[in-house]
Amino acid sequence: MQNLSLQDVCTVDIDLGPSAVEDEPITHCCLDSTEGLLYAVTRDGLVLCLAEGGKKLLWSVQLPLPEPVTTTGQPETVSVVAFGFVLELDAVFIACSSGELLVLHTDSHEVEEVGVVAGGLAAAAWSPDGELLVLLGFDQLLLLMNKDWDVLAEVSVPAPEQTPPAAPQQQLLSATLAWRGDSKYFAS
Repeated sequence: MQNLSLQDVCTVDIDLGPSAVEDEPITHCCLDSTEGLLYAVTRDGLVLCLAEGGKKLLWSVQLPLPEPVTTTGQPETVSVVAFGFVLELDAVFIACSSGELLVLHTDSHEVEEVGVVAGGLAAAAWSPDGELLVLLGFDQLLLLMNKDWDVLAEVSVPAPEQTPPAAPQQQLLSATLAWRGDSKYFAS
């Protein structure tokens, strides 16, 4: 990829304020380029709104993440699998591994649950034009939705071939979804 070149590197120390735990790692971040705001989420679900190049904390909201679920006898921590600013909604979209689809309205700082995908989510991604959302569940079910949360398509993705053939059916553990720049195609 010779057409990509690094233009600049910026390191910023962020004061997360009194509501954050010391050394709490930020797992995802996104940018509202129209307002110049940076949104970030920590592992424990604290969403931060930062200004001035990430140096000034404007506000923070704790996500209502569900309690860890137990499917294999071991508690499984709920994590954020997708986090992005959607200009058409003027909101931050958050997809959780437990299947919750959340929208954080940036004007009111209210968190709204817009849906739940049974079985949990491995990945989610909005199209570059903000019109379509693709979701991939742990059960290999692929959903295509519009920005009004209507399901447009539902497809079962074939499971990877198993070796040896006698191995039990495995569940999808992680995935990545990416869109082409013109929003016509996506890949996982």
